[in-house]
Amino acid sequence: MRVAIFLACALLALCRSPATAQAENPDPRGAVMCMWMIHSTLSQVADKCRPNADHQFRNALRSGVKRMEDFIIRNSDTTLEQIDQQKKLRAERSVAHRCDSSNEAFREFERLRDTISISDLEKEIDRLIEVDRPPVWNPCL
Repeated sequence: MRVAIFLACALLALCRSPATAQAENPDPRGAVMCMWMIHSTLSQVADKCRPNADHQFRNALRSGVKRMEDFIIRNSDTTLEQIDQQKKLRAERSVAHRCDSSNEAFREFERLRDTISISDLEKEIDRLIEVDRPPVWNPCL
């Protein structure tokens, strides 16, 4: 699953997370911090904009975010409180927009939901967090 690079850049500009390490040798599994930020933002948008729809997909997305958060806490000095603070900050900045096609994050959620199965989403997150290592930002996508 590859979320549009422009979404990642926009979200990265809005948020700085406690774990900010850069990989000296990029891990082929991906950058957990970056993927957590994207998925958690999409999950927040889905919960706000689609509260009575897409239940299974939203639950899978929310579960994946929680698994990435557990990975980040386990593999860094980042605390759950810091993660929650970042999610709250992002909600105030990017999730508080309209729930229509003018909201880029909402469009990305709908595109993700329409292009990946729940099973494939879970497999991609499994692959992302299967090996403990420092959670890094780059390479993002």
